[in-house]
Amino acid sequence: MAARQARRHRLDPNVILDMAFWIFVAGLVGARLFYCIQYWGHGINSLLDDRVRPALAGDGGGLQVMGLEGKTLFIRYQGACGSCPSSTAGTLMAIQRLLQSEVDEELVVTMS
Repeated sequence: MAARQARRHRLDPNVILDMAFWIFVAGLVGARLFYCIQYWGHGINSLLDDRVRPALAGDGGGLQVMGLEGKTLFIRYQGACGSCPSSTAGTLMAIQRLLQSEVDEELVVTMS
């Protein structure tokens, strides 16, 4: 159909078909890029759900992700972990090492 319309308007049908192919490829790449940007933080939360939050819940605490700005993740401890001095030192570094090894080695975790 596009080739027929191209001939009708005295255009080369191959150029139209090539352009349609590249527009399709660009749409796929753009959609995938948008998905990765949109859901990058979701991978962090699922990793925290699987490996960190159960350990903190065992001690009566929790962890809330406050935000992600660039490569800095802001967290807040909840429950018993919020008042425990080891949470700001030991577990914070352990969480940062875990996320650096699994998500991005330049990621920095800090308390909000």
